[in-house]
Amino acid sequence: MTCPFLLAAQVRSCSAAPMRKLITHVGDARDEKCSSPGFATCRVYSDNSVMPVDAAQCPYLTESMAQYCGAAATAKFVPYHEGMMSRCADEGYRFCDVYLSLQHPGGRKAPAGLYYAPNHMWLDMTESGMCHIGIDALLAQVVGTVDHIDFLMQKGNTRPAATLTQNGVTWVMPFPNAMAIERTNLYLRSNPLPLTTDCYGTGWLFAGHATEEVTRGLIRGDEAAAWLASEAQRITEQVHVLSGSEGATMNDGGTFAPGFLAHLAPQEALSIVHEFFGSHLAWKGRL
Repeated sequence: MTCPFLLAAQVRSCSAAPMRKLITHVGDARDEKCSSPGFATCRVYSDNSVMPVDAAQCPYLTESMAQYCGAAATAKFVPYHEGMMSRCADEGYRFCDVYLSLQHPGGRKAPAGLYYAPNHMWLDMTESGMCHIGIDALLAQVVGTVDHIDFLMQKGNTRPAATLTQNGVTWVMPFPNAMAIERTNLYLRSNPLPLTTDCYGTGWLFAGHATEEVTRGLIRGDEAAAWLASEAQRITEQVHVLSGSEGATMNDGGTFAPGFLAHLAPQEALSIVHEFFGSHLAWKGRL
């Protein structure tokens, strides 16, 4: 399945130019020299040709098919064979920021069918085996925002892991099982906000393809819904027994306040992280 915004066009380019620039057939071509005898006056042609050529169009003019995103503000043409290897040509388009901004303004809710790890990471896997991994909404709500994200590995057949830092507290978020990592969301290193504001969309962490054990020990469906509800209740209870940190609970004394982790002392924050999001929890399903 390809992205509905992925379009194709016939483009022209100059094979003698020092930089390749793809130009579509669409538009006013009155000033174009390449496809007319006027090419003989082109500087690029004269600099690369020893003898003049009597032809209707420039011998350096090449034509090919290219792909581009019809939803992007500026069309960026990609040669067809290269475009087929991009995420636009497979299920990866569902996590593209341009696609999500049009289909799910303001972020999206958790899609049906996600798998969840005990340390609150999610896995989205398509029928073709394409996978995306991120943090779930409960963790995003607890954290609010993070100051820094780093990736412990960026490619390879291994267990994905990232580090999150908030108010000087850093912890590792490892996914329990290995997958063939092909891409990491490096944009989050300069702007970590989507990690928590759009955790099921543009805030994804890793993308790649499944291995045989990628879903081992994970929970899904009704079991996952019940587990997430119980985890939210456990976090609320844990916050209530902390040392009265300001801003940790809602004014009505009920559920925890979004982003309360930033209001805790470092040791209290670490205790919450260790209990609910620590790296040791990632291995529960593997024991």
